[in-house]
Amino acid sequence: MSQGFDVPFHKMEGCGNDYAYVLLEELATEDSRHQVLANAPALARKIADRHFGIGSDGLVLVGRESGHDARMSMFNADGSRSAMCGNALRCIGRLLADEHADRETFSIRTDGGAVDVHVARAEGSRPVRISVVLERPRLKLDEIPFFPCDNARVIGEPTSASDVLRPAEVEIDVAGGCVRASVLSFGNPHCVVFLDDPENAWLQTSGEDLLDLDIERIGGEIERHEGFPEGVNIEFVRPLRGPGHDLGLRGDNELVQRTWERGSGETLACGSGACATAVAAIARRKVSEKGPAIVNLRGGVLHIHVARNVTMQGPARRVFSGTFAVRFDADDGYDGMVLSYD
Repeated sequence: MSQGFDVPFHKMEGCGNDYAYVLLEELATEDSRHQVLANAPALARKIADRHFGIGSDGLVLVGRESGHDARMSMFNADGSRSAMCGNALRCIGRLLADEHADRETFSIRTDGGAVDVHVARAEGSRPVRISVVLERPRLKLDEIPFFPCDNARVIGEPTSASDVLRPAEVEIDVAGGCVRASVLSFGNPHCVVFLDDPENAWLQTSGEDLLDLDIERIGGEIERHEGFPEGVNIEFVRPLRGPGHDLGLRGDNELVQRTWERGSGETLACGSGACATAVAAIARRKVSEKGPAIVNLRGGVLHIHVARNVTMQGPARRVFSGTFAVRFDADDGYDGMVLSYD
């Protein structure tokens, strides 16, 4: 017997990091809300397909939670759950700002904790800049988590004094060589690889263009490395400034980044990844701690301020809204479901 229901959705993107957003309160019945929550991994895999689905980096469910304006539940393109996504938080902030034109600050609960989102408006109340305030990153190895093993070693211990944030420096053995990286967590694990480090020169065989990087091979191998028992997001980064420049010159605070996301592969941007990159770059003196670190991603630009907290500022845009119909056989359940779109 065939069963099903309709699900309104909003396709949103932040610097090209795109997700399908489902506001649970827009679903018609309590049962349909329960079904979407219970079967979100299977829905995410169907929806994310760029040939037969909506096409996205994953699925974000937006509900309500006491004491907060929204509750974010996020699923990657492979159906795995993610605790944090800076770009998704900005997009939810944009949805809330469109709904509440008289407000500029919203509290969003994630699997990784509560986050404040601030919206700067132009005349006419149109949101133009959205900032996400993240807590200081987790630097302890067991909180990332990163576990040293035969193929992964710590070469620099982390420091988290009141005025210093220094992620652990590690060496990771992969096919073809050894990768030096900084590891930290913003509720989701990150591994920042600076391609200007001499130890990482072998990753690029024909110059400094990040497009030369074999990101599927290297990113996929690091993501699944035994040193990261829960997987990891990888940021491949190169400072824009040339070697030998003193920090503080105009343009010295810019970085270029390619992103490999756990559970999704390469994406055009990762907000928490850009924050991880900024923290690691300041610790390594790749950029100055004065002013924002400007992270150039394949899908856009994010400005990251690192102080008591870490603040990320960038765009968020609604691409389109629509409805998909979920139809499935009661005997096969969601493994055999079919989505159709309006």
